[in-house]
Parts: sequence; structure tokens; C-alpha cells
Amino acid sequence: MAIKALLEFAGATTEGQLVRAVAIPWFEIAKMMNRDPDSMYEIDPRTWEEIIAGAYDRAGFDEVILTPRSGDYGRDVIAIKRGVGSIRIFDQIESLQTWARGDR
Repeated sequence: MAIKALLEFAGATTEGQLVRAVAIPWFEIAKMMNRDPDSMYEIDPRTWEEIIAGAYDRAGFDEVILTPRSGDYGRDVIAIKRGVGSIRIFDQIESLQTWARGDR
């Protein structure tokens, strides 16, 4: 499945690319999965990482970082929410095929 860029980036950090905004195709993918849930199996793993990063951005996290494809220590997305306290989420995205094979 060919998908255009899902995210707009604000620049690089030491941990990866800083997400600035969610691009229009992100919304189209959400609609597509709503219409046909099986279509999610056609999406490649890196695109899933972008979808999850976009979801954190849409949820109002102050800083969302999409880490590089390799050397990320298992962290695919880093989401930071600041306030009275601060929370930093390290998210790891696995494909269903990876779990089914046991390649965790």
C-alpha cells in the first residue's frame, strides 16, 4: 500500500525527528481502517509508527518524537506531556505478523 507522508516534522533531536503536525493522509488512513478494518494488515511497520506518533500529536502531547528506524533501543515513538508534572511515554510498535512469528 503506497501512502504519502503522514507527519510534518519540525526538525531533528538527539532521539529522532520532532513531529510538528499530522498531515492530511493520516485522517484518510483512519477513515480507511474504519471502513475496512482488514486494510490495517496492508500497512508497513514504519507507517504504523507514523500513525501512532500522529495519534499522540492529535491527543495534545507537547512533544512527539519519531525515532530512527534502527538504533532506537526499541523506542519507536517518544511522547512528552508537560504540566504540573511531566510524563514521557516510550512506545514500541510491533506488527501482528511479528508477534505471530514470535520475533519479538
